[in-house]
Amino acid sequence: MMTAEIPPSIKEDLEFDASKEVQDSHLVAVFVESDRPFLSRRRVQNEIGLSSQGTRDRLSDLEEREILDSAAAGGGRIYWIRNSKSQWPIPTDVEVEPVSDDLTVSELLQRQPVQFIGVGLILMIAGALFTTLFTMALAYDVSLPVVGTQQLLLWAIGSVFVGIAFCVGAAVVWVIDRARIQQRSLGSN
Repeated sequence: MMTAEIPPSIKEDLEFDASKEVQDSHLVAVFVESDRPFLSRRRVQNEIGLSSQGTRDRLSDLEEREILDSAAAGGGRIYWIRNSKSQWPIPTDVEVEPVSDDLTVSELLQRQPVQFIGVGLILMIAGALFTTLFTMALAYDVSLPVVGTQQLLLWAIGSVFVGIAFCVGAAVVWVIDRARIQQRSLGSN
């Protein structure tokens, strides 16, 4: 098992249970000896040799006793030794920039209203192209081999109207999302 030097402030809170092969001190030693500021349950499990559920239970117990902290990450949880000087598993001598509330381009493009507007704009551009082809076919008295001019005009009008419908739908979805966010913020106050 591990033989790391556990800080005295933590050592005094650890329990010894002769019936357990893996003591609390062994679990905490994994964190102390690690070169990473936080560990996943699986990493601790691999170091200690307990079952998945056994490791989860022991980490939860240490968290309830305020020896460890945890947060959801990557579909699981990460754990770190609680430090009153830090709110995150980052060494206290590291300066951390505040989290930005600004949207990145990829986050913006993943929002449903933006996707609806994108589809709407593509359809309206297609409608404009169909209208241009229709106008040119009429102006130069050209018959198109694949599609008739009347059909081209119907495609143009249909594309524009469906594109507008997508943009209006995006606005409706955006208003509904804003209303939900506002209700949540009012409900939490």
